[in-house]
Amino acid sequence: MSTTEIVIADNLGDHSETGPGARWWPNPFKELKARRAVNDQLRALNPETDFHQIAKLVVGRVFADAFFNDALFTVAYWRQIAIRTIAPVLHQSGRGKTYETTKRVDDTLLFFGFLYRDGWQTRRAGATIDRLAAMHERFKIPPDDFRYTLSGLCFEPVRIPEILGCQVLNEREARALFLFWREVGRRWGVDVPEEQAAFRAWMEHYEDTVYERTPEGPLLATAMGDDFCKRFFPGPLKGLGY
Repeated sequence: MSTTEIVIADNLGDHSETGPGARWWPNPFKELKARRAVNDQLRALNPETDFHQIAKLVVGRVFADAFFNDALFTVAYWRQIAIRTIAPVLHQSGRGKTYETTKRVDDTLLFFGFLYRDGWQTRRAGATIDRLAAMHERFKIPPDDFRYTLSGLCFEPVRIPEILGCQVLNEREARALFLFWREVGRRWGVDVPEEQAAFRAWMEHYEDTVYERTPEGPLLATAMGDDFCKRFFPGPLKGLGY
């Protein structure tokens, strides 16, 4: 189950179609009606206080397309690989070997789905965050690298579409996403700037400072690209994925 599948199931409640005889193809009229209902909900929410609910709705519907979601994740991951201290950590599993890429992607998106569903204050959310922290303890990860990864979760859903010349999130939704991940980060113990603009400025300065080609970087980038193609452009279609 992916990030969006977890969140969509949570948002749909009893309205999802499952079980024998359920249709596997989308109903465009139902999808349009559902999207309008979500947009109505989003407009009624306050990003300063309802940011968790807004983040869930945004991820569950705006990013519900698996192709778009995986493409966004892959590009954001490539940015992580460009950090000179992050690439060597991602390349190893504690035994000097690269993690199996598909499992890494699936596990990461699964954890994201749990966090979007549960937030940061619940017992279940705390267990997820503590589990993530324990998994990373054996690696000597600088605090700034944790902060940079968190900044990607806050801003890549805005920045990558900006680069492509489109807008996916409006200002209210982008604000809610920042506040949500700021609170998740603080629960983890990551020091996050109070203001949204200050955090994005920090992220961009960090990239200017520590982006560097490493021996591990191209290997990781190729592995991620190959995994994306395997999911959406298998076999002879692989060239279209790149």
